[in-house]
Amino acid sequence: MFTSRKKGDLRDVLRTTLPLVLAMGAHAINQFTDRVFLARYSDDAIQASLPGGILSWLFICLLVATASYSGTFVAQFHGAGSKRDAAAAYGQGLWLALAALPLILLSIPLGNALFTLAGHAPAILADEKAYYGILQVGGVFCVFQAVLAGYFAGQNKTRLVGVATCVGSLSNVLLDWMFIFGHGGCGRWGIVGAGWATALAAAVPCLILGAATFFEPALRGRRRYLAALRPRPDLLRRIVRYGLPSGLHQFLDVATFTVFVMATGRLDALSLAVSNIVFTVNYISFAPLLGLGQGTIVLVGQYQGANDVDASIRATKSALALGGAYVVLFAVVVFLFSVPIMDAFRGPETAFEAASFHTLGRTLMWIMLSWAFFDAVSLIVGGALKGAGDTKFVMFALLAISLGLWMPVVFLVLRFAPSITFLWLTMPFYCGVCATTCIVRFARGRWKRLRLVDDLVTR
Repeated sequence: MFTSRKKGDLRDVLRTTLPLVLAMGAHAINQFTDRVFLARYSDDAIQASLPGGILSWLFICLLVATASYSGTFVAQFHGAGSKRDAAAAYGQGLWLALAALPLILLSIPLGNALFTLAGHAPAILADEKAYYGILQVGGVFCVFQAVLAGYFAGQNKTRLVGVATCVGSLSNVLLDWMFIFGHGGCGRWGIVGAGWATALAAAVPCLILGAATFFEPALRGRRRYLAALRPRPDLLRRIVRYGLPSGLHQFLDVATFTVFVMATGRLDALSLAVSNIVFTVNYISFAPLLGLGQGTIVLVGQYQGANDVDASIRATKSALALGGAYVVLFAVVVFLFSVPIMDAFRGPETAFEAASFHTLGRTLMWIMLSWAFFDAVSLIVGGALKGAGDTKFVMFALLAISLGLWMPVVFLVLRFAPSITFLWLTMPFYCGVCATTCIVRFARGRWKRLRLVDDLVTR
């Protein structure tokens, strides 16, 4: 694969996906730092951070994934050689992002009601609601960033996306340090400060990428920009038709995971805190794989737009090789440094006893590693299916697996064996079934016949 010079080979995939992988890795480090700061601030803050963050993303991800699917159309138009239609797909994505604003704001009271139903301790409940409400404000920027990033990534300009995301992540770390602990003349705001740091930092990539669009040849000048923003009902409907199942897939994935996280909140304080910590560590594995998946969507979208199925297959296999290598490296690091990683989250005033804290953390990390490879397969092969337009299958398959298999097992564990270890052991089962389903669908090859833009290209 290193010596090949064909489209979709390892060099081709690295060139496109590496900036996205680094960007998502920077975002993961940002999340890790955020959780470390909160853990050192108070035990309540770290317990509230994951439920607040995951519920926020639950309501935002549907809108983000739907609007960002305009980037897949950008990629397919780019592969078909139509820059004007690629700019129009970006313009329709902006209209979808604008329509998402009132929905995000309306989700704030709904989320607060769900936290009340979860029945967490009063102190944690107050932190969860405060953190969640502020994150929803920042979610407005997340939708626009997804559309902007999709436009540049769809044209293989992933370096710019990577730089903008990394700058935003670094801004978040700095603002966390200032707002959580009261440095730089700020107040000591704890989890509220973490929320505002995330919300403000989300605007940074939007500003960078938004400014860059004015230098794009297809958007340069007022006349071209307005032409891209002109409503195209046929194209908008097509983006929603394929993007909404992709968004619902994300929503269902996060929704079931949110139920899982809320279920851990009904166990003891140590289980909830350690579970949230190890999920934070897991995101360091998951985020770069998410970047690989995003890159696979872009490449398969471009190759399908150019009617080059063989390149789509090579790109998927190359991305899988990179994903497998990364998972092995991550497993080695966790094996060697599990205790120092857990100690990074131990605040000076923590009430958790060190031996039980380390023992449970090490157990959950080993369970986490058991599903990491399945995550890689699901994100990359599922990304290939999405890039080709096979989004409805991905959505319905996840619906059947998560609601028909995983959630019933979770509730059985809560009813008959309420243990954090048993609860976590349901995750490898769920991820393994998802990965196998994606592989079988990809191997059957129905996605090869899908064409999203052939009849939409303007001449």
